Amino acid sequence: MPVKDIFKLIERLCGESPEREAQMLLGEFAPVSIDSIGNLSATLPGQKPGHILLEAHLDQIALVVTHVDDDGFLSVAKSGGVDLRVLAGEELLILTDKPLLGVVCSTPPHIRSDDKSKLKAEDLYIDTGLGILAKEHIPIGTRVVFNKPPKMLTGGQVTAPALDNRAGVIALLLAGEMLRESNQPLPNVTILLSNHEELGNRGAKTGAFAAAADMAISVDVSFGQDKTTPPHKAGKLNGGPMIGISPVLSKRMTGVIIELAKRGEIPYQTEVMGGVTGTNADVIALTKSGVETGLLSIPLKNMHTAVETAALDDVKNTARLICEFVKTKFSEVKRYA
Repeated sequence: MPVKDIFKLIERLCGESPEREAQMLLGEFAPVSIDSIGNLSATLPGQKPGHILLEAHLDQIALVVTHVDDDGFLSVAKSGGVDLRVLAGEELLILTDKPLLGVVCSTPPHIRSDDKSKLKAEDLYIDTGLGILAKEHIPIGTRVVFNKPPKMLTGGQVTAPALDNRAGVIALLLAGEMLRESNQPLPNVTILLSNHEELGNRGAKTGAFAAAADMAISVDVSFGQDKTTPPHKAGKLNGGPMIGISPVLSKRMTGVIIELAKRGEIPYQTEVMGGVTGTNADVIALTKSGVETGLLSIPLKNMHTAVETAALDDVKNTARLICEFVKTKFSEVKRYA
């Protein structure tokens, strides 16, 4: 799929109705199931034994309205790891039945004396401009998200809210398209777009249990290199997917994925973790009696902000690597047979 089409997918999935758009896109492969947690899943029927789960989380960080005062200002709580340091003056979308705009209040620097690094969610207020009418239109518990359209940067990079983890979702959709066009026998493949990752990996636990696959690949984002992130803790944008290496991941699968990247001349990086990965791979691997699990991460700058930044080629190469994994026969990769 051309890079320009990947950007169109980002525009669709980073808009006002990502769940609806994701359901429509996933439905192009097979009927979509929606469970009680909000997971979306579809199984592409295969022609040979085996069942592989491909997972990426669809949910995003947000705020939740906890109070509306008589002047129309909203108090909020965090839903996921929102970076409070960058919220002052930010434009937000309040997800009422008819979405409303709001702006995070910002105290002028001339009179501010507080330490911004110690900012708490209860210190924030969102200005709706509605005054007393805000109480009528904005129920307590309404979710609030960043309101910025995706934009292309130079170097094939894109910036948008919610690329954590809509970038991973798009990689799975691209992989599904590549597999459909491969015209060769494949195992059963379930694509799971999970919910509630930002709240403790909840959707992946139930979604992986329901899928009952033989093995799984989880796709997420990880820290991208910039001027503020230590290079040894981050991946380069346009350097390819980051292949996870961790005691909780399948050593055999990780080895196969690396070998396939080399064979297919697919750019890749490695990300070594001494324990858990902090992704849905941790809980998928513990499903039922255990599932062999691998992890691919897309480098992402400015994580958990309104200007998350990723490279489109990294998304595409993640899809290519997933496709090669699903198509391969482990017995052909002799080192790991």
